[in-house]
Amino acid sequence: MVTLKITTGKIFIASLLLIVSSFTEAETVRIAGEEWSPFSSKSLPNQGLMNHIISDAFAVHGVEVEFGYFPTKRSLELVKQGEWDASGGWSPIEDRANDYYFTNPIFEETIVLFHRKDLEFDWNQIEDLKKWRIGATGSLYYGEAFKIAEASGDYTISRVPEDLINMRKLLHGRIDLFPFTLEAGIQSLQDSFTKEQREQITYHKKPILKGPLVLLVSKKIDNAEEIVEWFNSGIEIIRESGNYDSYFENLNNGRYKIE
Repeated sequence: MVTLKITTGKIFIASLLLIVSSFTEAETVRIAGEEWSPFSSKSLPNQGLMNHIISDAFAVHGVEVEFGYFPTKRSLELVKQGEWDASGGWSPIEDRANDYYFTNPIFEETIVLFHRKDLEFDWNQIEDLKKWRIGATGSLYYGEAFKIAEASGDYTISRVPEDLINMRKLLHGRIDLFPFTLEAGIQSLQDSFTKEQREQITYHKKPILKGPLVLLVSKKIDNAEEIVEWFNSGIEIIRESGNYDSYFENLNNGRYKIE
């Protein structure tokens, strides 16, 4: 069943690609990103789940994709200045609207609170987090409630440059909670920690944020709106072909792991 869906989708996309390429020369979109397994990594098959979706969406129009990997803030700045065309996997928040165009969603992200198993932790609303030490990463967005809580100064929230640093701080008891994308958190534990260490960490099932992630396209490049149009129509075609669901089936089957 899965094989049929994947095959059908690839044939559908390949047919469109042949039609498009007969009329236009290949263009390249340069996408700045970060190491964010299993979604984005130069070490993963198809460079990860998210980058696989992005590549296939542009391929519908005969457009090639070049991925570059940088620290989080650097990726955003390179795109903001128009040195790279776009960056994938960002929340479409108002603060970014002046510098970037937003595409339609690539996929929906679920961020949960990771914590040590020996911590008696439960929560229902953001106020319940006041008594805990919370780690956050770079300038990442964790939802409006978290943003307001952090700005209030009533919460103990510290930011570091990388997710892996926060996961290590969590393991060693230097923070109590760490909001992290569910699949990325699980993958980080598997890739960077021993079995004994992994068994010390769990997560609360209530999401702190659940929402869409989009491609940010620089407003400083000449063909920005065309890039948005290519992606939006390409991912819609992938969805209609039935191929979109197969990416997530492959994720669940361990496709996007280091070989």
